[in-house]
Amino acid sequence: MKQHTTDRVPDTPSEITCETCGTIGQPELRPGKWPHFQEMRCSSCQTHIKWISKYTPEEREERHQHFRQKAIHAKPPTDKQLALLRSKGVSPLPTDRAVASAMIDRLVRKGGASGDLEGGNGDV
Repeated sequence: MKQHTTDRVPDTPSEITCETCGTIGQPELRPGKWPHFQEMRCSSCQTHIKWISKYTPEEREERHQHFRQKAIHAKPPTDKQLALLRSKGVSPLPTDRAVASAMIDRLVRKGGASGDLEGGNGDV
């Protein structure tokens, strides 16, 4: 049996059911307010439905990880990280949370040899 297909314009939202008014139809896309790319609204009652990103889910995850790493490098190591590294005889101690995390990861993988942790340059 042949399936019926229709050509849609790329990025055209499919039909949705508005939770406010119950209308089933294509929503309106409007320019978003920073940091959002677009806003999806019900075409009938104009209720906000959701924000639309200009990035794919994969790109959003990549950006999330990039900014997470940037933020973690800006923070000092936690007291728990420093206590664990001190208990394993690590010296010198790291100056940021990301380096401390990488050192602890290597410590766990190598079975606790502190000689594998020296340098503290954050290379994983």
